Amino acid sequence: MRQTRAAHRRGMTLLEVMASVIILSITAVVVLPVIDAASRNYSETANVRSQTGRIRYAIDRVTRVLRQAPAGETSGTIGVARFDADTAEFSDGTGVDLVDGSLMLLDPVQDDAMLLDGVTAFELVALGSDGVTPVPGDAPETVDRYRVRLATADTELRMIVYPRVGMTR
Repeated sequence: MRQTRAAHRRGMTLLEVMASVIILSITAVVVLPVIDAASRNYSETANVRSQTGRIRYAIDRVTRVLRQAPAGETSGTIGVARFDADTAEFSDGTGVDLVDGSLMLLDPVQDDAMLLDGVTAFELVALGSDGVTPVPGDAPETVDRYRVRLATADTELRMIVYPRVGMTR
């Protein structure tokens, strides 16, 4: 009776330990690449999410500035001080400007603020009432809507903005 109990208490043999180690090694070899790929995928997704958030914030601020453009001297026009493909500055000193790859928010009260760096393309087009024909360069105050394109190395957003002043015509 005692011999039978002693036989049940014995430890693992060397062969059993080696088999366990081999099984665990094979499992690790199969699972580690999956964990590595998931980790890289998570990191890339977080980076894209961050970049998208930055460009969305910038286009939102540009939209607000263009939408809130001040009224011009003539009824139904916009007070424009300077306007070209990468700059919109209004008579009240607000606006946006692309300077050396950085999109700047122009503010007459506070210092100008950088909205987004690493900008590869920023395009402002003033459109007439038909929404297709660009407004002549000498009459940016008669704009009915703006077409905005903002791009970085990874992302590009486009937007149509209707100034509130233009809606009162």
